This record gives sequence, C-alpha cells and structure tokens, in this order.
Amino acid sequence: MMKILTLLLVGSVFSVSAQAANMWKTVYEQLDLGGLKTPNEKVHIECHFDLLSVNLTKDHDITKLKMNKAPNRKRCEFAIKDVVKRDTPFKFSFDFKTNDNFAHYSQWHSYFQLHSVPDQGEAWRCPIMALESINGTLRMFNRWDENQISVTKNGTCGGTGNSIEYRKLFSDYYYEADSWYNVEISGELSHNKDACLTVKINDEVLSDVCGPNTFNDIQKPYIKFGIYKPTSWEVDNEEIELSVKNIRYHELAN
Repeated sequence: MMKILTLLLVGSVFSVSAQAANMWKTVYEQLDLGGLKTPNEKVHIECHFDLLSVNLTKDHDITKLKMNKAPNRKRCEFAIKDVVKRDTPFKFSFDFKTNDNFAHYSQWHSYFQLHSVPDQGEAWRCPIMALESINGTLRMFNRWDENQISVTKNGTCGGTGNSIEYRKLFSDYYYEADSWYNVEISGELSHNKDACLTVKINDEVLSDVCGPNTFNDIQKPYIKFGIYKPTSWEVDNEEIELSVKNIRYHELAN
C-alpha cells in the first residue's frame, strides 16, 4: 500500500510516494520531545491510512487526521509512548485547528488524550485528561486513582461506586472553525497532594489545580492525538478534520 505525502515548499506543490509503513516515522519526525525518544523512534497509529496525512511546508509541518461515519470506525489517532513520566515536571504544548466547531453535535468527541495503560486484570479507564468538543465548545476533565487496581463497577470514568476520582478542569470554551489554538499543559503527574497542573489555551489560564491527578499504573502514561468519537453521529455524511502542529514535550528541572 502506498501513501501520498503532499509537500508544499516555497509556494510550490510536490507529491512524493512513501510506503505506508513510513508514516509512523514521518509523523514522529514532526515532534519536539526535548531529547526524549519513543520506542523505535516512531509513533503508534490507530487510523486508516487514507485518513492521515503530513503536510511539510516552508513554515510549519502539519499532521492532519480525519474521521467519518464509516462502519466500525470510532478513532483516528496516533500515540506518543514511553515519554511521559510520573513525578517529573513537564511542559507540553501543541497547536490545533478543526474544519468546524461542531456546534450541532450534542454528543462529545475528543482531539487529544493523556492516557494510562491499565495493569494486568484491570479494565481500561477513561483518560487522565482529554480535550473534548461538545456543542461547539471545549472542555477537559482530569481523572485519577491512587488504588493499584481501579474499581469500575459503574462504567470506566468517575461513576458512583468506582474508585476513580475526577475534576472538571474547564468547560464552555467556545472555539471557531479553521482557527489555530495553542494548548499548553504544565506541571507534574503524581499521586502527591502537592502536585499541580496548569492548562492554558492561547495563553489564557483555564485551570490551575493541585492534588493527586493520575492513575497508579506500572506503565508510563502516554499522549494521543486525533479524533476519538465513540458516541453517535448527528450527521451521516459529515467528516471531522483535525490539524495539529508544533507538538512539544519537554521535561523541566525540579
């Protein structure tokens, strides 16, 4: 299978062919991880290759992901693994834009997740953090559990009877189609009550909270970019497009 990468250089358009297998590496090369590396220096892709592209331009390298109502599709994402560490201060940022703000969508979908791998015998849970869209606005929750094995009697989030705790970091942040937004998350993932997380969009502080904020798992948390829509579609023939650029993750000195 061949994948076409569109290269836009100095105002000219060039198309080159690349093996689909190279897409893992191509997306990875757009990341600034502050000297850190993922396994095999690649990303993990969960997306049909026809819905994923990388545009290399004179000024910016842009990764675009798409999602539609094709049968059995609920995600088009790539994951950055083995980089995020607990109890280690960090600063993480990226720019994103979408083809619509989907104000007509009463069902949520997400553009970014900070996720955690469950331990053996443990159910997959809702992400530690996720940038979600609903009714034309953005929101973000934070979930954590200090237990080694999470109790998930009522769904996989912070439902009644579950050991998972949660807080709403922000909601009702209006965003527009075809406009770039900068998201910055800084702080420390930890079970420590003194650990803090700050979330900004376009330099505006939307959340600044302290306290436990992650799951108690053996493996490291990981970052996911892309569209995740496990919810129903309001429009049958619509497509969600997400563009991301300037992805940076840097560890900070204690």
